[in-house]
Amino acid sequence: MEKRPGSHSRTIDLTEFTSFSNKLDDEIDIMLEVKDKNLSAIKCINSISSIKDIRKLEIEWSKYKYRVLEHSNYHYNKIREILKDKNNYPVIDFYNLIDEAEPSKTSDETMS
Repeated sequence: MEKRPGSHSRTIDLTEFTSFSNKLDDEIDIMLEVKDKNLSAIKCINSISSIKDIRKLEIEWSKYKYRVLEHSNYHYNKIREILKDKNNYPVIDFYNLIDEAEPSKTSDETMS
């Protein structure tokens, strides 16, 4: 289904956001035009933070894990696997897997 012009996305595309933000030289203010404003803001903050601490993602995982497991055992196990490496900070993979696990909203749900 095509989105209406001017309609907001469900969530931020973190891959595109980080690609865009990496090109910026100065600090700027950004407004997110997405339906899950607070969740997307946290994704963006965690993706551009200078402190790459896996514990941030583990805290986020505690909020998402049961919802992910409800929808996809594959994604649940994949996220658990990437979080085992405590020396890595797989923020984009982490959030992309969460987004992939969540089924898309139907057109009736997005219209309300």
